[in-house]
Amino acid sequence: MSDSNKDRHDYLKKSIQDEVLRTLDDRACRLAQVDRLGIVPYGVFGAPSAECIELYRDGHYYGCISLVQAVTEAIVRHVWQVKLCKKKNAGGEFDSNLTSLHKKGFISDEVKTTIAEIWEDRNTFHHLTLSLSKEMRDLEQLAAEKLRFLSEVEKHFFGYDMKDGLVKPHQPEFWNIQPDGSTLVYVRGGL
Repeated sequence: MSDSNKDRHDYLKKSIQDEVLRTLDDRACRLAQVDRLGIVPYGVFGAPSAECIELYRDGHYYGCISLVQAVTEAIVRHVWQVKLCKKKNAGGEFDSNLTSLHKKGFISDEVKTTIAEIWEDRNTFHHLTLSLSKEMRDLEQLAAEKLRFLSEVEKHFFGYDMKDGLVKPHQPEFWNIQPDGSTLVYVRGGL
């Protein structure tokens, strides 16, 4: 590393360290508010779901809200694929997937309402078309609410009990359980 690159590296490292120390208390307070599953099935939404928590913790509310909505869309698609489609790569449209799952009784009125709360104003956040600038406090509250709703959806589909050190999913069909009874999981350590 050249001297100028090392100087820049050291400067950036110090800048990041100062930011973390300056915002540490706020980050810890926000993280303490988050209710989440410690383990979710390993899949396309495990890591992004954990990232939603990190975005909220770090005060990135637009990103948190948008990613919560994207993770919710992935969960609905996954449930739809498992329950109705049977094709792993099939997509379907979010609204029609949700409606189909609800009509067939795979999603209750309560879960559908929770998903609708997450999805509310989806295009506003994904396309950055906020007509009025939201106050940061409003965004923080909205991000916390959507994150709480995502936690409820995850608990509904991916809830589990621990028995003798083993994960016992409430709805194993969503967990990609192998013939030997094992499954890969995403562990949200420290979150």
